[in-house]
Amino acid sequence: YLPILPYRWLLHYRFQNDEMATRLACPTYLFHGKRDQTVPYSSALKLYAALPSTIQRELITIPDGGHSDLHLSQEFRTRMAELLGAADQ
Repeated sequence: YLPILPYRWLLHYRFQNDEMATRLACPTYLFHGKRDQTVPYSSALKLYAALPSTIQRELITIPDGGHSDLHLSQEFRTRMAELLGAADQ
């Protein structure tokens, strides 16, 4: 990411996850780091709000998490293990 690069002009695909989220019908869990400097936490809140209230959904916030280091968080690993374990049952 370079601040002077007009990346929005170069992208051919617009990441409109909030629009696509309205179509989800499966349980959805969002993990987001509060210290993410690439994707603001407000984007996670917006995406979570776009999820249908009729599905099982959860926003799991990692207070010290950044953009690409969530896997280092014990909270992330614990919650992921819980969620994947629940899928086995």
